[in-house]
Amino acid sequence: MTRIAIIGAGLSGLVAAESLSKRFDVQIFEKSRGAGGRMATRRAEPYAFDHGAQYFTAKSEAFRDFVTEYKEAGLVEEWRCRTISLNGSNREIRRPMFVASPSMNSLAKDLARGLKVKYRIQISALKRDPVGWVLLDSTGAEHGVFD
Repeated sequence: MTRIAIIGAGLSGLVAAESLSKRFDVQIFEKSRGAGGRMATRRAEPYAFDHGAQYFTAKSEAFRDFVTEYKEAGLVEEWRCRTISLNGSNREIRRPMFVASPSMNSLAKDLARGLKVKYRIQISALKRDPVGWVLLDSTGAEHGVFD
């Protein structure tokens, strides 16, 4: 079976892995200790705060459909906020803004469920092998062979 490596367990990497895993053997490598990428949440008990993306929008029809599915599941909600401008531009965002709920990394955690994700491995190089590609992490350890 074709083996595919995806570097990064952010939203794009997770959605790609979910789609590709229907036909291929997919392995995700993530440098952090959890999924989410820019959709990040920090916890320092008793507090939690989102420190990556403030919100996201859905420009394409395909992504709007994706967001709608997760809205119905309770993992995404529309973010209604009051915006101000400090430089007088008063730029208004005209399309709906969304957040994952209850925290920004909730959506990523749900998407990662059932996928093969190796955390705390930072891929730093690729090496061509006679039978495919080997990934090298920041310690020099090899991972693979991937197609």
